[in-house]
Amino acid sequence: MNKIVLMSHLGYAADQALAPQLDGVDVIIGGDSHTLLGPDSMKGFGLSPAGAYPTAAVDKAGRPVCIAQAWQYAYAVGALDVSFDAAGQVAQCSGKPQVLVGDSFKVGNVAASVADADAYRSQLDASGVFRVTTPSAAATAALAPFKAAKDALGTQVAGVATDNLCLRRVPGARRDTTRSSLGDVCNKDATVIAHGGDIQQLVADAFLEQGQRFGGADISLQNAGGVRIDIPAGDITVGKVYTLLPFKNTLYRLQLTGAQVRAALEDGIDSVLNGTGSGAYPYTGGLRFSVDMNQARGSRIGNPEVRDASGNWQPLDPAANYRLITNNFTADGGDRYDTLKAIPAAQREDTFLDYADSFLQYVRSRSPLAKPAVAARSTQSYVETP
Repeated sequence: MNKIVLMSHLGYAADQALAPQLDGVDVIIGGDSHTLLGPDSMKGFGLSPAGAYPTAAVDKAGRPVCIAQAWQYAYAVGALDVSFDAAGQVAQCSGKPQVLVGDSFKVGNVAASVADADAYRSQLDASGVFRVTTPSAAATAALAPFKAAKDALGTQVAGVATDNLCLRRVPGARRDTTRSSLGDVCNKDATVIAHGGDIQQLVADAFLEQGQRFGGADISLQNAGGVRIDIPAGDITVGKVYTLLPFKNTLYRLQLTGAQVRAALEDGIDSVLNGTGSGAYPYTGGLRFSVDMNQARGSRIGNPEVRDASGNWQPLDPAANYRLITNNFTADGGDRYDTLKAIPAAQREDTFLDYADSFLQYVRSRSPLAKPAVAARSTQSYVETP
């Protein structure tokens, strides 16, 4: 046998590091890191490929190795073509992912017109990486019992909230003041106006707790927009947790200096003022600070303090190293968190902890949940622009 395909569950970065240590492996088909690979043209459709499909590597003898991975959750299938020379070595490796989409199109919640649907379909076909796929009736039937079990899981009560846990992206009385589905009971809540969302703060606290349990963490950061709903007083179901945090995110652990932590907070505030909007506002666990939106960039974050192992608040040391837990969206620079994006690979780790499950475990262990204490909230004081 002179053709070897290795099935890996180590993650894309590990596959790239492994290839030069191997002898005779021709192809690595990987998983675990849920990495989307493909051409840069995918970025025009809101996708973010992490590398080429396939990614070229060499083994320890300098022979070609092709690395491929097909993203996650059957969103895509991989199409990989490998040709070999007479000696059984890789002569050429090419391919592309096929992102699976349905055959109906909407603009918001409204069905697209026939003309618009035809235009969308034409663009998808021209991209070369999308495949319109009609669901298989047989597969749908086979999966029906699992869907029923999933739906039943969603109704299970994980904990209870004694207070309304209000949604608010940005503190103050000017920005994002009517987002709560609970209305004025949250929109006009004095603590929410002064310090921001209850539920965003609890999510950040939950991420810190999970990071501390699995590998260690000093502080956490969650972008406000990644938290989607209020949690009203009463039962908190599993389904509600996954509606609260609906994305396919995992938690990353980054090694930062105190100066970089402060710079990341400044990134988030600047993005609110000049970038992506209110969703970038930073909520942190184990870290608190003041915000003055009237200051110049670099001076909007004041008096940052970190909670130590004894529960005491100490000034953030610009020269000290801190372990920060955040979701992979912000870790990769989403919402213009450019400081986090620039952290090198040696100082970042995908914990593979699902971010929604991390909050679910927090609900189960901490129930009943109440509004966060003011002293533990990330935004201690907030000054709005005129």
